[in-house]
Amino acid sequence: MTGEGERNDGSAARQHVIRTVVDEAIAAVGQSVQQRAHDAQQPREASGAPGMAELVNAFDWSTTPLGAYDSWPHGLKSVVRLMLASRYAMWLAWGPELTFLCNDAYRPTLGAKQQFIGLPARDVWTEVWTEAGPRIDHVLATGEATWDENLLLFLERNGFKEETYHTFSYGPVHGDSGAVEGMLCVVTEDTRRMLSERRLASVARLSGSARTAQSVAGACDEIVAALDGNRHDLPFVALYLLGADGACAHKAASNHPDIARLAADIPLHASHADSLAAAFAEAVRTGAPLDAYSLDGLLPAPSIWPDPVTRATVVPLMRSGAGTSVTSGTPGTNSLPGGCTGFLVVGLSPRLVFDDDYRRFIDLVAAQAGGIIEGARAAQTERLRLEQLAALDRAKTAFFSNVSHELRTPLMLMLSPLDDLVAADRDPERLALLRLARRSGHRLLRLVNSLLDFARIEAGRIEVCYEPTDLARLTQEVASTFRPAIERGGLAFRVQCRMDEPVYVDRQMWEKIVLNLLSNAFKFTLTGRIAVSLARHGAHALLTVEDSGAGIPEHEMPHLFERFHRVEGAHGRTQEGSGIGLAFVHELVKLHGGAIEAWSAPGQGSRFMVSLPLGSAHLDVARLREATSRNGGMPVAAAFAAEAAGWLGTEQGGAPEIPPMPAELAKSAIGETDGPRMEPAASALAGGLRDRRFATTFGARVLLVDDNADMRAYLGTLLASAYQVDLAADGAQALDAARRNRPDLIVSDVMMPRLDGFGLVAEVRCDPALRGIPVILLSARAGEEARIEGLDAGADDYLVKPFSARELAARVGALLERTQIRRANEQLLELALSSIQDQFFLLDHEARLTLVNPRFLEVAGVSAVQALGQRLVDICPETAANGFAAALNDALAAREVRQFETFCAVTNRWFDTRIYPAAEGAAVLMTEITERKHAQEAIRLRTAQFETLMNEAPLGVYLVDRDLRIREVNPAARPFFGDAPQLIGEDVGVVMRRVWNAAYAQEIVDIFRRTLETGQPYHTPERIEARRDRDTSECYEWEVHRTPLPDDSFGLVCYFRDISAHVRVRQQLEEADHQKDAFLATLSHELRNPLAPIRSAAAILASASLTPAQLGWATDVIRRQVTHMSGLLDDLLDLARITCGKLDLRRDVVSLASVIQTAVEASRPLLERKHHALVVHAPLPDVLIDADALRLAQVVSNLLNNAGKYTDPGGHIELRIAVADDTVELAVKDDGIGLPPDAHERLFAMFSQIDASSLRAEGGLGIGLALSKGLVRLHGGTIDARSAGVNLGSEFRVSLPIVVPTHRARTSIDKAIIAPPDARRVLVVDDNRDAAESLALLLSIAGHDVRVAHAGEEALALAGVFRPQTVLLDLGMPGLSGYDVARALRAMPDSADMVVVALTGWGQEEDRRKTGAAGFDWHITKPADPEQIMRLLTRSRAELLGERGDALGVLRRGG
Repeated sequence: MTGEGERNDGSAARQHVIRTVVDEAIAAVGQSVQQRAHDAQQPREASGAPGMAELVNAFDWSTTPLGAYDSWPHGLKSVVRLMLASRYAMWLAWGPELTFLCNDAYRPTLGAKQQFIGLPARDVWTEVWTEAGPRIDHVLATGEATWDENLLLFLERNGFKEETYHTFSYGPVHGDSGAVEGMLCVVTEDTRRMLSERRLASVARLSGSARTAQSVAGACDEIVAALDGNRHDLPFVALYLLGADGACAHKAASNHPDIARLAADIPLHASHADSLAAAFAEAVRTGAPLDAYSLDGLLPAPSIWPDPVTRATVVPLMRSGAGTSVTSGTPGTNSLPGGCTGFLVVGLSPRLVFDDDYRRFIDLVAAQAGGIIEGARAAQTERLRLEQLAALDRAKTAFFSNVSHELRTPLMLMLSPLDDLVAADRDPERLALLRLARRSGHRLLRLVNSLLDFARIEAGRIEVCYEPTDLARLTQEVASTFRPAIERGGLAFRVQCRMDEPVYVDRQMWEKIVLNLLSNAFKFTLTGRIAVSLARHGAHALLTVEDSGAGIPEHEMPHLFERFHRVEGAHGRTQEGSGIGLAFVHELVKLHGGAIEAWSAPGQGSRFMVSLPLGSAHLDVARLREATSRNGGMPVAAAFAAEAAGWLGTEQGGAPEIPPMPAELAKSAIGETDGPRMEPAASALAGGLRDRRFATTFGARVLLVDDNADMRAYLGTLLASAYQVDLAADGAQALDAARRNRPDLIVSDVMMPRLDGFGLVAEVRCDPALRGIPVILLSARAGEEARIEGLDAGADDYLVKPFSARELAARVGALLERTQIRRANEQLLELALSSIQDQFFLLDHEARLTLVNPRFLEVAGVSAVQALGQRLVDICPETAANGFAAALNDALAAREVRQFETFCAVTNRWFDTRIYPAAEGAAVLMTEITERKHAQEAIRLRTAQFETLMNEAPLGVYLVDRDLRIREVNPAARPFFGDAPQLIGEDVGVVMRRVWNAAYAQEIVDIFRRTLETGQPYHTPERIEARRDRDTSECYEWEVHRTPLPDDSFGLVCYFRDISAHVRVRQQLEEADHQKDAFLATLSHELRNPLAPIRSAAAILASASLTPAQLGWATDVIRRQVTHMSGLLDDLLDLARITCGKLDLRRDVVSLASVIQTAVEASRPLLERKHHALVVHAPLPDVLIDADALRLAQVVSNLLNNAGKYTDPGGHIELRIAVADDTVELAVKDDGIGLPPDAHERLFAMFSQIDASSLRAEGGLGIGLALSKGLVRLHGGTIDARSAGVNLGSEFRVSLPIVVPTHRARTSIDKAIIAPPDARRVLVVDDNRDAAESLALLLSIAGHDVRVAHAGEEALALAGVFRPQTVLLDLGMPGLSGYDVARALRAMPDSADMVVVALTGWGQEEDRRKTGAAGFDWHITKPADPEQIMRLLTRSRAELLGERGDALGVLRRGG
């Protein structure tokens, strides 16, 4: 059966391997294109490598035949975009050179060929061009697509010619002209599928070879033959099997081309092992496949390809269930679980990548080969085992025959003297013991005879004599011997035998047949009836023995007549018996040429039918004899009946109560026959059993349980001399008796009906009221294993039969004494536990409570009865989640004490828990620490608050101990100390000397020492010092206090704040305030200077005696000073706009020469006034730049004015313009006062003047250079200044980019074609009366009809009557604003041609947009130039709107 099971297991393993390979093959065949593309894309995405789309976009295609990407045909771009977006593998060849392109899904096919972009296709696939070239030519020539399925191609994509299979189609790609200009290949690589199908076929062939393998050598040959059909994947295979000692590998089979070169035996641990032996040893050590490039005799080897095999793998063949983990072992021993049985050496194809699929295939082949070899070895072992079993069976039969024969001699020598003593002795006590000994001796003799007869039958040496017999009479006589016992057992017994002719039988054998069947029926029938019948049934005599007993389960019926078979769990009168009775009957019936059958149903009884053929034709003639007369009785039948009577026991009437058996009752005999009785022990023996060492145990109650009445009576008599003895015939009866009257000790047999000894112990241990009772088990099963089984079942002691009476008395006394001591100790323990104020309890290995103290019960809220025997988690469910269960498991596993804290949420208590592992569980002590935890929590909260303050405070804080060493530093303080790696524990003095100069560092240390000694805190609000480690100055506010430390000493806590930024801001504000004061003073001066001549000119104009020359002079003064003041205000506004980012340039394409000319003309009056010589090196007239001509001229004019101001009269000023590439540089150089070295940082600052007190300074606000720098930056340029020093002149350089826009400049109105002014109706609206009246007077002098209004409502009323052609309207007026008036004007009828001009001091671009939205046609910023106003009066509204639209367009374009 074992061998067959192993073969089945091997077959199942092989079927599993086949299914695995089939599943992998199906997965490979059915893998979707999208998934393969996804898998191909994954490594690229993981590595961050660029995709094909990125490569195509970044590649310089102008170096390829395709040309620059922008010049590609539309058709090429379309197919490339389609290909790159697809996740199906594609590649494209385009143009005369067939330039190669592919998508990401195709790149895995290229392997290591990743430098392919832009190459001709023939250079990419040189190795397969003989296959690909003609197909591509065909497509290009005919425009017809090709199709190839599973085409074998040898690609050199991994450094060698690789066997690959592809299904692909070459299709034409048409250019923009319609002609075929390229080829698109859509391809699926089928290599994995083709290889999987080929390998699947190999595995299938290998599986088929397993059916015929019956020997290991044959299996190896079949394995190699099956694998030989796949030389593509397996160029060669070689099987080596390890010997029994594992020291040598023997070649079993191989298809290697040079098989003659292979060594037959490979020692694994030789002193000079070759490479193959070393590979085998390493594979045994690791239990894993080993790749090799050098194997003596195997590599290199020929292959089916031109390339030789240069690589192989060695796979260890493992037994079923063997793991891959190994442990070091001595040479020659298997150190792997399950063991290594051999090796499969496989050559690897030179044209395949040894990838995971290839490796799994070889592993599957090795696993299946190992399974086939195991199956063959199992079959071979099974045959050998069957042969050994047959030999063992013959030896056993001979042994039983010899042993039985040898046992009969000493039995005869014992029984004969016992018979004589029983006949001669009249002493009642000795006679009872002698009869007991004689009954037991006859029972043993019967068992020996049965074994001897059975052995003779199997050996074919039994003597059989068939004689014609009155079978009915013989059967009646044999059955009658059982009647007393059966009727005494309360059963009905019916015998009905009738035959009309003699039957040839062996009389003794027939007796044994009937006796065994009756004995079996009586044993298992407790109530009801037993019937025996014999009658003719056709040509046979049919004996039927039927009972109404326990019956036999259906699954036991096929084994009923097997030797030594016993029905488990059968309820009978006893469990005694050897299990050969029915098997013996079966053999005896066969000797008579008959047959025996059985029927049974549980709870209904059993029926055995023996059928014997009539006559003698079926018998051996040599064994026939004539009928003989019967002499004497039937001793065998009497022995059977006596034994059956013993099963009934000594109790009369079957009373349910089993009273104790005192010593007086033990002396009374039940009867004088050899039946079951309880007789008193001899007085000498009874006295010896009362061992005074165990006097304290005398009088204890002992429950004796045995199904054998003689044994029960004998042991009861022995124990009754010292103890109160209760008797029970089986475990169930004993359990009832123990529950009625609790004994101090139970002595029980193991083999009993209904409930055996092991079951009794289990029931006792499960009953809380009985579990503490000690139990002694009695059994005839000897040996350590049986003893351990009894003790494991829960018994306290195990006594093997036969044993002496004194040994029994000593075992009983000692166990009772130990029980008394244990109970006394338990009482002391209970007293000690009750005195423990903490929780204490014991747990067994299943975490069940075995001992608890009152404190535990109080906290848990349960009683001892409710707690004991229960799992702790059932009593305290929280232990499963609060860490207790995990700690308990850890303590039990490590066998180490564990201490931890546990929280009980139900009671809201904390406990300090200690777990002490013990032999059968653990002891647990739990001390309540709730108050301590609350105190700790309060400390923790305070500490957390302190830590939060320390870590989150914006102040730097560090703690110093009494030795002035740094103890703690918060995060805010860390930056102050720099990169000190070991700051904690460092001396404060060392740290401070590293940060500050020595004097200040010593000052800090002295302050710290003084505060530590006196407790007087120190505070400094502001201290600026230069840092040594940072080459800068920093300012800190800091203070230090003395503070107590945890070790009861004093330390220091220092708080500091870096206020360097605050101080710098304050200094900057102070500097800005100073500059503001200086600016206001300068502004007052600059504004007062022009006001003085204006006031003087106004006074002159008021004179009545003005001459025309005087009038002209006064007018020129006023005009000149107003222009000067307007320039000052414009510069201030421009600088403010630049600072706020609101100045927009009005860019246009302008000539640089015209800009220079404008600037020079603007500065000429100053230069001429100071007699400066100006030299201009101007660019050619055709140099154009994109700039705001007005603002750029303003920059150059500022630089020229600045040079003129700070150069002594008669100086030389040079303006040089140079153009280099895309940059123009303007340089203004003078020989004036120069610049000091420290002037460069503040030269371009607002309101800054280098030497305002100089006699050569000519005033100004100090904003000219700041304004110039802002304007240059808006043009995208830079400005800087250079000077060799004071009085050595200066040079200012402006660098601007030359950017010519695509939009041309707006069309300007030629001043020359402006029509001469006509008189117009003009309405002037301004709440400033002087401004309105002066402007009206000016316009009236020019010949215009002018009306004036000083409020919005007045203007609207006047406009309705006056109907002005032009309205000059102020914005900021009381009442209606200028915006409201403009909107109202536009709502008037006949206002379509009315020109509305905003005349205001607001000149921002936003202001201009708002006026345009309100209906204004033009925007003039005060103070207005009279000439500008005059020119506006010559323009129509359409002209103004057109010009303004061009300007706004330029602004919107960013120009």
